[in-house]
Amino acid sequence: FGGRGRCLTCHAYSPANPFFTDQRFHDIGVGGARYDLGALARRARAELEASPSALDGLALRGDLSELGRFLVTGRPADVGAFKTPTLRNVAVTAPYMHDGSFATLWDVIDHYDKGGNPGRYQDGAIQRLGLSEAEIGDLVAFLESLTSDRYAERARTLMAKQRAVAARSRPQRDAAAALGKGGDRGDPLPAPGARDEANLGVF
Repeated sequence: FGGRGRCLTCHAYSPANPFFTDQRFHDIGVGGARYDLGALARRARAELEASPSALDGLALRGDLSELGRFLVTGRPADVGAFKTPTLRNVAVTAPYMHDGSFATLWDVIDHYDKGGNPGRYQDGAIQRLGLSEAEIGDLVAFLESLTSDRYAERARTLMAKQRAVAARSRPQRDAAAALGKGGDRGDPLPAPGARDEANLGVF
C-alpha cells in the first residue's frame, strides 16, 4: 500500500487525516477508456456558455458527467478528474469508481496495476505497477481490514461474493501491460506540455 502499490500517492492517511484520501481530484483513466473527453469538454463548454445555469443538468447527463471537476472549474487539468474517495469501509461500497464500472476490489487493483487506461488527461502519477497475484491479494486483504466493527458482518458476506466474481472474471487484468510488455500503457509521465490548453484542444 505504501510501497510498490503506490496507493499512498492519493490515499494518504495520518492521525490528523485518518480517511485515506488526499481530498484532491484526479483523472485515473476510467472514463477516458470509453469517451473522447476532449470532445465532451468542448461540448460542455459551449452548452455552459449558452446557458450557465445548465451546470446541474450537464453533471447528471451520462456522457458529460464523465468530465468530473472540469464542469465546475473549466480548467483543462480537471477534465475527467474526480475526488479521491475514502477507503474506510471500502469492502461494503461496491461497485467502485465514479461510474460504478468495477465490480470488485480486484478490478480496482488490476486497473492500477496496468497503469489505468492512459489518455491525454490521465494523471501522470498513474503508472504501471507489475504486482504479483500475491501482492494483489495482500492489497485486497488490507483494504478489507479497513472495515469498522459496525459493518464487519456485511463486509464478510460481500467480500465472499467479490471473491467468487474475481475467481470467474478479472476484466481489468492485463499482466502484460502491468509488466511493461503491452505497449505504452502505464508509462510514467505524459509528454511534456500534454496538459497545456493548446495541446488539449479543449478551447
